[in-house]
Amino acid sequence: LVSYLPRVYQLRTMNRTKPIEITLCSGTFEQYITSRREDGTPFDCAFKVTKQFDPTGDLNKHKIIDLDLDSIANKKLENGFYQLSINVPPENEEGKGPGSFIRYLAITDTALTLKLDDANKLLVWATDMKTGEVAPNLSLQILAGGKKLKGTTDKDGLATFDIPVVANERTVSVSAFGNSHAGVATMDWNDGIGAWNYNLQQ
Repeated sequence: LVSYLPRVYQLRTMNRTKPIEITLCSGTFEQYITSRREDGTPFDCAFKVTKQFDPTGDLNKHKIIDLDLDSIANKKLENGFYQLSINVPPENEEGKGPGSFIRYLAITDTALTLKLDDANKLLVWATDMKTGEVAPNLSLQILAGGKKLKGTTDKDGLATFDIPVVANERTVSVSAFGNSHAGVATMDWNDGIGAWNYNLQQ
């Protein structure tokens, strides 16, 4: 989620009458990246708040619920990483229902462009999402091949790293923080934009 735009997650429901419980909590970069894995680190929830929303709407018609994260938190959320838990209770005595869902969210204002060459050298370029200007002096953290690396962007918003040989594109993730700015990117975020996804030949 871009920090200077409304931080809203939309939930679509239909034929639900019981309150839906929404829990929002904060986590770290490493927790955000690894939480999807079975062996990942769960969110520590240093900040946590729970609210309920009414899903009642017209029969057999979808209802869109705007989950304004700042409103849920009762404050403007800082740039960072968050876990949104959605608990939809069953509508009948049999206990059948959608159940619980978890979404992992990042609030950022800095775009990170990553390039990894055949020699396992990683280039990181940080730019401001709103102005397009380069973002210097940001502290970078890299997770790659089970290793943790740190660095800082230079005056041009650039930084380079030698990535462990065991790393590959799907294991390189980067976060950037500093001067109230934040950014995150991982090398597998290019999934879904290949030529074959559009029936095009490379």
